[in-house]
Amino acid sequence: MARGGAAAKVRPSLAGMAGTPARADRQARAGDKPLPYDAARERSRYGRAGREPSRNGPSARGVALPAEGRWPPTPLKAPRPLVVEATDGPDGPVPRWVAWRGKRRAVASVEDDWRVDDEWWRDEISRHYFAVTLADGCRLTLFLDRIMGTWWEQRC
Repeated sequence: MARGGAAAKVRPSLAGMAGTPARADRQARAGDKPLPYDAARERSRYGRAGREPSRNGPSARGVALPAEGRWPPTPLKAPRPLVVEATDGPDGPVPRWVAWRGKRRAVASVEDDWRVDDEWWRDEISRHYFAVTLADGCRLTLFLDRIMGTWWEQRC
């Protein structure tokens, strides 16, 4: 008997709670032996994202995966190189054609353009950005790295 004459509380069985790391951690802190992590159950519960490579990802196209079977993390919204044909304008080159997603597409209009010149005390950045509408109606933000002379797609 516990103090006060009341019966001691009996902890319910945790056998049905196995499968997640958080539950195994709770069991370990409670003094029980942690149950093994069930990866197959987690995949069925949360899907394949982040657990295994996609069936139609780079490995399906013949690109070798790293040894551990997962791609390393990449920065979000990182710019990608772009092939651009440009004509001379009053403030420098203006894009006229863009090779985007495997196709050469005409630039229908330049909606906006702006320049960014920054961090001259570290690594200098000098970019000329363009918000363009392509002939097929797609909108794209691209920039010219004025130091290197290369074009990039700014991912949004």
